[in-house]
Amino acid sequence: MTSHSRRLPKVVGRARRDPAFFFREVLGWQPWSGQVEIAEAVRDAIAGDGPNRIAVRSGNGVGKTAIAARIMLWVLRCYRDSVVITTAPTSRQVTELLWREARDAYHASRYPLGGRFYDGKPQWELGPRRFALGMSPENTRPERFQGFHAGLILFVADEASGVPEAHWEAIKGSLLAGKAVLLAIGNPTRLHGEFYEAFHRNAHLWRRLHISALETPNLSGQGVPVPGLVTREGVKQAIADWGEDSPLYQVRILGQFPTAASSQLIHLEWVESAVQRYRDLSAHPELSPRRESRSGAGFAEEPALGVDVARSGSDETVLALLAGDRLERLETWVGQDTMKTAGVVKAYADEYPGLSIAIDDGGVGGGVVDRLRELDVAVYPIKFGAAPDGRLSVHFKNKLSEMYWVLREWLQNGRLSLLDDARLAAQLTQLEWEQESDRAIRVYKRGKGRDAGSPDRADALALALEAQLRRQRGAGLWV
Repeated sequence: MTSHSRRLPKVVGRARRDPAFFFREVLGWQPWSGQVEIAEAVRDAIAGDGPNRIAVRSGNGVGKTAIAARIMLWVLRCYRDSVVITTAPTSRQVTELLWREARDAYHASRYPLGGRFYDGKPQWELGPRRFALGMSPENTRPERFQGFHAGLILFVADEASGVPEAHWEAIKGSLLAGKAVLLAIGNPTRLHGEFYEAFHRNAHLWRRLHISALETPNLSGQGVPVPGLVTREGVKQAIADWGEDSPLYQVRILGQFPTAASSQLIHLEWVESAVQRYRDLSAHPELSPRRESRSGAGFAEEPALGVDVARSGSDETVLALLAGDRLERLETWVGQDTMKTAGVVKAYADEYPGLSIAIDDGGVGGGVVDRLRELDVAVYPIKFGAAPDGRLSVHFKNKLSEMYWVLREWLQNGRLSLLDDARLAAQLTQLEWEQESDRAIRVYKRGKGRDAGSPDRADALALALEAQLRRQRGAGLWV
């Protein structure tokens, strides 16, 4: 037995009162003050000093998953009759985020923590009634979150905004029996659900913490900088990509719930869900009929290409490749000659036989359309300011409004999967709409009354969807 092993019971006795001591002395890991505050909130809840529900809304890169994983290790090692149940919206988030962090911390510990920590599944066992288990709503019925028996039960909900309501109800039911504590932590992406209500209607039931990325030692200048946390360069890039008034900046940097403007066309949570769907399909390709061949065979779903053309200045030329309901590729250039753009589009047409192409025919885009016709490439030329031509044309002010409204419907109904592209997400969430006096809907690409950049990537996506629908249902765009 090593000297560390002999001293562990004494160390654990102090660590129960001081979780930061456990992190430093047992795990050999130095938390920053925001992480210590979260751990001490859990400690206080276990002691009965305050609510047994703790909600932490935070920005990205503050170390929230790192502290949640180590709180799990601290509870199970310091409380003999204890059970820890962790969850997150998807299986990938359970196994590849929180439990990967916990496994790394377990193996890096300065003291042997004991038990069996499984490599192939989210489970750590110290005894028949002393274990930690990770469960995802994707493959776990809500009732599985009930029926655990121990002197202390800790529930950890990572990325808590995305946990389904039925699973929240099951977890809350388990809080009513014996000593049980709930730690809900994540980005505040949604304007509804249990995590949102923890900071609003049900605030009196929770101990609420808020950690902005700007408060971390790397940005605040207070304390020792921590490798792996958000950096000044990262925040500068976020401002460049999104703008400080963007919902993405509010959520991912400031840790604030996004502003719920009634005029916002596309909500952040719809975009986040679309990105998550893409990640899930990428992790489990057997669930998707997608098939790509660089030899020209193409996709199982017929592909469609949207092209938004720019020539000079800071605006981008963007090509968005949509295969079925999945954004497969997004290519961008600044300052590219229109003839080169036409050449790139021709290469796409050669690579994907049967490719349906829609191009912004206003301004410099007209030159690309003309050149492609010379090259015998069939395209749909789209003028954003033209009259709408779909089945719902009487409801829209122009073609742009019609196209973006259909894109809104597809995102709202969960029909699209999107690449994780920060600028695309920012542009989609900057769009606004209003119903004018003649009851026609008008979409504002830059946000009504706001000085935002041109949403070139969002335009290309809307054009790709337009191209796909035109091929499927005729010349008009149908909903």
